Amino acid sequence: MKKILQFTRLSRTIYGAILFAGLGLFLLPGEVSAATYYVDTTGNDSYTSAQAQSSSTPWRTISKTAGIAVSGDTVNIQSGTYTETVNINKYGAAGAEITFNGSGSPIIRGNVALAGSYNILNGVTISPPTGSFGGNAVSLGGQHNTLKNCLVTNYGACAGNQATAISLGGAYNTVEGCTVRDMNDIDVFHVFGHDQVIRNTYVTNINGVYESPSNPAPCGGYNHTDFFQTWGWPGSYCYNILVEGCTVTNSNCQLGNTEIAGGWPSGPSTGLHDITFRNNIFANIGASFFNGVPNTVWYNNVFYNSGTGGNGWTVILYNITDAYNSDGAQFKNNAFYAASTDIAKNIVNGEPGITIDHNYFGGAGGAAKFNGEDMGSNFINGGDPKFVSLTGLDFHVQSGSVLIDKGADLSSLFTTDKNGNTRSGAWDIGCYEYGSTQVSSVPVEPITFDLSQNYPNPFNPMTSIKYQIPKSSFVKISVYNILGVEVRTLVNEEQSVGSYEVKLDANGLSSGVYFYKIQAGEFVQSKKMLLTK
Repeated sequence: MKKILQFTRLSRTIYGAILFAGLGLFLLPGEVSAATYYVDTTGNDSYTSAQAQSSSTPWRTISKTAGIAVSGDTVNIQSGTYTETVNINKYGAAGAEITFNGSGSPIIRGNVALAGSYNILNGVTISPPTGSFGGNAVSLGGQHNTLKNCLVTNYGACAGNQATAISLGGAYNTVEGCTVRDMNDIDVFHVFGHDQVIRNTYVTNINGVYESPSNPAPCGGYNHTDFFQTWGWPGSYCYNILVEGCTVTNSNCQLGNTEIAGGWPSGPSTGLHDITFRNNIFANIGASFFNGVPNTVWYNNVFYNSGTGGNGWTVILYNITDAYNSDGAQFKNNAFYAASTDIAKNIVNGEPGITIDHNYFGGAGGAAKFNGEDMGSNFINGGDPKFVSLTGLDFHVQSGSVLIDKGADLSSLFTTDKNGNTRSGAWDIGCYEYGSTQVSSVPVEPITFDLSQNYPNPFNPMTSIKYQIPKSSFVKISVYNILGVEVRTLVNEEQSVGSYEVKLDANGLSSGVYFYKIQAGEFVQSKKMLLTK
């Protein structure tokens, strides 16, 4: 006897009928269509799946949708505050991800976990209640999960020992275009697993209390504030990690230090190795530590500080020695610039396999402030880097910069700068090539809807937003503040197929995080931006 089951979900032709014959299992082609669900604080979880596919009868909780959505589905999370713990443990597929899109800057007041595979959480604010003990505000496990264009904020303040904003485990997970800000006594990233990516993420105002056994922090425990932390406990592993295009700024530890990257003594045998930091900016963060991890490389980063950390140094690259198993560590094409005190301490270039090459060391007035350590080879000692604005933290370089054409050619490893522009010919030192601007694409008729990240970002007061529509649609683009209040309408008209650009003038708006949303027909997408004044 044969029995055919016809499925009616997913937006592409897949094997959607199942034929059972004896003990055999066969798949027959069937056309199925993906579902779009709606979640709203005014909704009701008692609605059926069919009802929840209408914005007029949405579900009430994100958790309800997380238990129903399958490969290829989209969940539109409407504006409002959702007080719940969200566990997304579903299995999508490449090209058929399960996408949870925030619309109008919704806020999740609870911890969030992405497990399973091919899940995307996009455009939401995650702010677990202050005082939660331990754990992570956001956890990415499983494989191929993505946290995108999200704001993680106001978690910490005695959140518990080893509390973390975002934890990555599993493999092939990505954090992209996010902002992490306004937290105390907390690490930003704990990273384990392999082939993880942290890209184009903005981190600011992460503060902590310098802790030691003789000077415990008010929250207890023994923490200090790290941007990136991993370690090689027996049986654990962390390798093939990429951190690129990030900006970490205005974070400090009271009386102490903020680590850029921390790794406990380890070696390849523990599975802790091969971490890449490239095209990042670390600015105004007090003191900066790095503890050795084998084959960790730092390429084309900018380190800038206007103040000092608790040890009286501005930038510290610390414990780059064999004692911390730093074999294979490389520092190339980095710009170290300080307004006061020393730039670096305790770099040991003579250790086997440690390379310091083609870096710039300078300070206020063009005077180098390197504290007598070995600067490596092909270095630039002093001179004006001609950054566009130190107060504005704009590290694009201007004509006459001593950084132009002075870097090592690393094109066998990567080829773009922080803006995504191609580096070619003689490389520059730092995260931007001279003349670098946002990449512009060749005009073509778009085949998909798309909303691009605004540029510049952060901005003051002008920024541009590009988008494309593949068919004539009524288009509305609005700007919302962190409370979900609409503060600007940029576009509200019928538009024909094409690529567009609209400018936002933020005069009259206060500094902070904003969200912009496009609605073109059934296409809805949101992204965040940061206004700094």
